[in-house]
Amino acid sequence: MNDIPKRIVSNAHTVHTKILGRGTSYTVECIAQAIHEAVLAERQRCAWQPIETAPRDGTPVDLWMKGGYRVVYFSMDEHGRWVREEGYPVVTRVLTEEPTHWMPSPRPPRGHVKEPEQ
Repeated sequence: MNDIPKRIVSNAHTVHTKILGRGTSYTVECIAQAIHEAVLAERQRCAWQPIETAPRDGTPVDLWMKGGYRVVYFSMDEHGRWVREEGYPVVTRVLTEEPTHWMPSPRPPRGHVKEPEQ
């Protein structure tokens, strides 16, 4: 467990004690490893990734352009174009240059998610 930060091991020990009671350090090590792997996976998920790995299913993402700037909340349409719908009446903005990288769009702040109308 030398490569796992001490605060993660401490948190794992706290979780283990509260949920399972006192037990072996092996269980604490497993919990710490799981937490550490989850943190690393989240960091990787939120990092810039090559455009070739971007979702092609309409999921909105942020894009990094060749000119050294970021555009936000674009998704790939059924024609393979990067698009974003905006405004009212709705206008579809289509990128004319190819991005180099992508990353997931950030989640909205807690309590600020608009529920869909039924």
